[in-house]
Amino acid sequence: MAWNNLLKKSDGATWDILKSKWPAANNILDMGFSDHGEVNLESVIAKQPDLMIAQLRSKPSLEQTGVLKQLKALGVPVLFIDTMLKPVENTPKSVTLLGEALDREPEAKQYTDYYQQHYQNIVAKTQAIEPKPLVFIEAKAGLNGLESCCFTHAHVGWGGLVEAVGARNIGSELLPGATATFRWRKLSA
Repeated sequence: MAWNNLLKKSDGATWDILKSKWPAANNILDMGFSDHGEVNLESVIAKQPDLMIAQLRSKPSLEQTGVLKQLKALGVPVLFIDTMLKPVENTPKSVTLLGEALDREPEAKQYTDYYQQHYQNIVAKTQAIEPKPLVFIEAKAGLNGLESCCFTHAHVGWGGLVEAVGARNIGSELLPGATATFRWRKLSA
């Protein structure tokens, strides 16, 4: 097994909590994967994986760098999941796929049922709110220290979730692309 240990890189305090609860997590190979398709493929292959799971948003990079071609040649299937590009639509589908691939279908169904129930409850309560609340989500809060601000999503990730429940997402109104970092002055103007 190998993983892209973003938590260790981005939130040391939470990583320490996870390690204390599941010490074996510290022994899992970090494959050093980035959204640019960079991956320590030799280390991953040395683990002889049965499956690689990756975010759908990384597929173009994995194709361009030849990672998918190399994995295919080795007979390692790749399962793409999506919790970023279309989070409301594809997160439950992705969890269902993970449940099937990992032989954990009952747990996946339990999660997707919970997700759908709570999502529908939130939508039922927020759709009637007028005027629509204007929301900004700092998607990487604390990642680069307390003074770091203001990374956000447009219509993807958190931005897509904000819009799905009927609020106005500041990121969607200001960003020309999917994500960006703003200066605080621009947000407070």
